[in-house]
Amino acid sequence: MQESNPGVFLNPVLYEVGSYNWSRYNGFTFHLMQSVVTTNNTGGLGWYYITDAAGDGHWNVYYRWLNNIREMEKQAVALNEPNYRAIAKTLKSWMYSILVDSFGDNPMSEATRGDERIFTSKFDKQIEVYKTILQDPDSANLLFDETSGLKYNRTGLPIMPVGDGVPTGNVMPRRFKYPAILQRNNMNNYLAAKENMGGDDFNILLIWQK
Repeated sequence: MQESNPGVFLNPVLYEVGSYNWSRYNGFTFHLMQSVVTTNNTGGLGWYYITDAAGDGHWNVYYRWLNNIREMEKQAVALNEPNYRAIAKTLKSWMYSILVDSFGDNPMSEATRGDERIFTSKFDKQIEVYKTILQDPDSANLLFDETSGLKYNRTGLPIMPVGDGVPTGNVMPRRFKYPAILQRNNMNNYLAAKENMGGDDFNILLIWQK
């Protein structure tokens, strides 16, 4: 790869952090919440036997991938891609929320800045971290541009196989009709959405196509 873009940094973050979170749910939270308890000894997490190293994974994994998020945000600014910048802010708030809930004071303002020769980041106060992670999603919402999508992460649509009974002329539909159960259980909102879109059909254009 000769050059990078914001999309290059996005997928690894989503996959790796999502996979890690699931593994911690399965191997830590599941036991901590007494969903499963070992009965052959009293030394497991289900018995609240927790070592000092229990949080090492959170610290290492999140700060590793916060490097990707910081670079994604820098690239988004340089290439004028507001959606990637908004996603970076949102992911950053999410990951720092887990870190601050887990550890209290933690590095934030000087974190992931080794390229600036900041190798020993200061610990920001818990209250300051919370203020930032509550403000960033609001600023991210102002950046999202629904008409442009994600320029560097488009994979296209799969090809609809030819066959009898395909209601859209063998062309992959851009949207599907609202499920019948949603229409029944949330009729007022369904009718409002249908009126706003101009119908509820396979061929109704999505907001970023208009």
